[in-house]
Amino acid sequence: MPQLISKMKTPFVSIILVNYNGLDYTIDCMESLQKIDYPNYEIVVVDNGSKVDEGKIIKEKFPKARVFSMKKNKGYTGGANFGYKQTKGESIVLLNNDTTVEKNWLSELVKASQDPSVALTQSNIFVKYGKDDYHYDNNNGQSIIGCPLPNKEEFDEKGLKKPFLALGCSVLYPSKLFKEPFDEDYFCCCDDTALTFRARIMGYKIREVKSSIVYHEGDVVYGKEKNKKISKLPTYLKERNYILNLLIFYEGKTLLKMFPLIISAAILRNLNQIRGFPIRIKSYFWLLTNISKILEKRRRMQKTRKISDSALLKPMSCRFLDSERVHSKTMKGFVNIINKVSYIYCDIFNIRTSEFYKN
Repeated sequence: MPQLISKMKTPFVSIILVNYNGLDYTIDCMESLQKIDYPNYEIVVVDNGSKVDEGKIIKEKFPKARVFSMKKNKGYTGGANFGYKQTKGESIVLLNNDTTVEKNWLSELVKASQDPSVALTQSNIFVKYGKDDYHYDNNNGQSIIGCPLPNKEEFDEKGLKKPFLALGCSVLYPSKLFKEPFDEDYFCCCDDTALTFRARIMGYKIREVKSSIVYHEGDVVYGKEKNKKISKLPTYLKERNYILNLLIFYEGKTLLKMFPLIISAAILRNLNQIRGFPIRIKSYFWLLTNISKILEKRRRMQKTRKISDSALLKPMSCRFLDSERVHSKTMKGFVNIINKVSYIYCDIFNIRTSEFYKN
């Protein structure tokens, strides 16, 4: 396993922030970054096609930051990729602009990243205005059919946890690990899942760092957008990108075994949120009409593979959904039945997930 980060105690770190009509959030984040105790870093801010040139305002307020303005919104993936190309750091931190950080946030993140077998280190993420609410830990487990699930792992004696996913809200990785962090076709949503899959199939580990604390607002661009046309975007992208990740990163034999589960999971998601069905239809249409593009993405990713799917699936779950997140009692019971059926299916077809190693 190559060493990805040097043995320097304080490698130069590039912190990337992507801003899109979020000036107040970005200023709050930048102000918290001015107080961190890590000595060797730069801040790269990308204004991603905001309605006004918010990058200019950010530069005036924080002259030491390196600020770039894009004319067009290319999504979080496009903005982050552009920012990455401007960086000088040995390590890269992707930090959401709707966050604030504790003083030792970066020093603790860097400290945990020194293990050469670890590619992605994620901060300990709390709700921004409810600082005792550890909500964001509920999203870094992973179902084999593409959906995030709660992570039941506990922090060890070193203050580290072993999630499946590294949430892109605050994650550090070695600059030379990827030529650029994201596939821009994702635009936003599930891009951090793809980043995790890339690291995992290359044989690297993921860690969450208890002492690297971030407070996150969440859903500030699309989730709270009043324009109904824009509010449909996350539904479309999540469904498309859930499935896209599976098509790109699983081995062919795994995809064949899991095809009935993937189709069944899509049906269940639509039954659970029936009003989103017309939007999801567009996701499936994109997948069907971009087969050659998907095959090319798959070819590139599979060339980097160092482990088999048996190792990849081991920390994942065979559950379709977490029944605790389903509001309807009827649907909750249905989800429990489906999860049991999925377990039996995986047992029959020798798809070994975390549930089989615990029994």
